[in-house]
Amino acid sequence: MNDAYLELGGNNKGVLDAAKLGISYFLGILTFIFVVPMLVTLIVMVFTPEHIKRESAELWHLFWMLCRFASLYGIPLIILGAWVDVGSVRKLKKQFPMRFHRQRREVCYIDHKRNNKVVIAPWEQVVAWVSTTQMVSQYGATRLHEFGMALEQGKGEDTLFLISAQPSDAHSFGMWEGIRRYMEDGLQEPQQNFFADMISADQRELELLPYEGLHTFEIEKYYVRRRCGLEGSGAHLSDEERDRRGYRPRKIWPLRWWYVRRVLTFWKLPYQVAEWAHRAGRPVLPEEMQRWSQPLAPDQWAKPSQELKHASQQVVSDMAKGASFSEACAKLER
Repeated sequence: MNDAYLELGGNNKGVLDAAKLGISYFLGILTFIFVVPMLVTLIVMVFTPEHIKRESAELWHLFWMLCRFASLYGIPLIILGAWVDVGSVRKLKKQFPMRFHRQRREVCYIDHKRNNKVVIAPWEQVVAWVSTTQMVSQYGATRLHEFGMALEQGKGEDTLFLISAQPSDAHSFGMWEGIRRYMEDGLQEPQQNFFADMISADQRELELLPYEGLHTFEIEKYYVRRRCGLEGSGAHLSDEERDRRGYRPRKIWPLRWWYVRRVLTFWKLPYQVAEWAHRAGRPVLPEEMQRWSQPLAPDQWAKPSQELKHASQQVVSDMAKGASFSEACAKLER
């Protein structure tokens, strides 16, 4: 996000969690291949009647036979999981971001289903909606929330529909309100953050990177150390001084469990996968979109219509009187 446009999508968010889940899945399969046969072999060895003699070679043979049998199912599952993870990263190379240019008051999207056609739609003609669907399954009732937008390409062109799943209606409304506030009000002055004073400048610079990678490991480590009292304000104080000044006592166990979880997920391997996904990168933006994304001189900025100004003022006025955002918008339609 800058003074010219807001970019939505086109990054590797979610790859890190998928890599951690994939490694946990891999460890589970290894347990099935090696640990379960070992337990079965031990059970056979312990509960074998005394009059039946079992040689160590026979037990080893039983162990390896069980391992081979388990690997017939486990190894294909490992290959399938790796193929899915690599496929998800390869999809990132086909995903273009969506940009909202506040100076032009236009929206630009690249439709990869139509040979990467660049679609530019006027901002005030964008239609957005929030939908909630309830589904009943054997596990109970489930609600599905979606945020959608429709871009009108012009006369004789089909309308482009974009839909993304959201955790709740609040996330959907929040996404739309964030986009709308940027397009109408521009970049807001950042509020003074009390917690920002406890974070070093280098740490803030890492958090501002718009992707997940090896730096995410350092960010997570910093926050767990701060939760333990080893970083941030008061970290240099002794335990007696911390107690006298009202700081919480140091707790080492969260940091230890953090290290245990990282060891179980192969240390920095998930973060390296996320870094690789970022370096693989998204496709090169078309030249038309790059030109469109350039900032304009202030005298060339597009102006909002009077109808939009009136509608925005009306919604703000109704919400100040106690109406919700959806109720204020519904009142406009009437």
